[in-house]
Amino acid sequence: MARHTMSRISLDPHSGVPVHEIATLADLDAAIIGADCAGAHHRAYLMRQFKAGRIALVDVQRSTSARYFKRFAGQCRRPALDVVGADDGLGDGPEAWRLAGRMLRWAKAVIIHGAGGAIREYELAVVVAQRHRRALLIECEGAALPAWEALARAAVHLDFVLLIPPLDGVHPLPSSRAVAH
Repeated sequence: MARHTMSRISLDPHSGVPVHEIATLADLDAAIIGADCAGAHHRAYLMRQFKAGRIALVDVQRSTSARYFKRFAGQCRRPALDVVGADDGLGDGPEAWRLAGRMLRWAKAVIIHGAGGAIREYELAVVVAQRHRRALLIECEGAALPAWEALARAAVHLDFVLLIPPLDGVHPLPSSRAVAH
């Protein structure tokens, strides 16, 4: 019987957001279930696409090292999607992400997602990764969207830039306006 290790969870030192380290298939399955249970079906979808071999997938945190990202970028043999989870309530833009410039130089396509997670938009992100081979999905708060857009527009080598703004101008919604599922 195969022995499975539990996924390790640490906290990103900048945001305090839990970071799940996935080392085994069991860890990946647990992360998919956890994302679905938390209502992050869009994130679970991306992990399922990774599990199916359709994309390489990496979540970049503020604390992600350049060495780690360089290793990921150098080992990708299939379409890759790099996800920046900057919609974590800190309200910062690309200046807080030390790898922002490196990620943009690596990418051929960028989606700046400043709205709530909808499966169709994440399906599009997978298609963009498959089409352009190296895609960057920046999940950001609505207030930081212009700064991320300016940085992406300055990267003249990009083949594709898509901006997904919040429908009502605000993301994430303040807790008084959040809708219960």
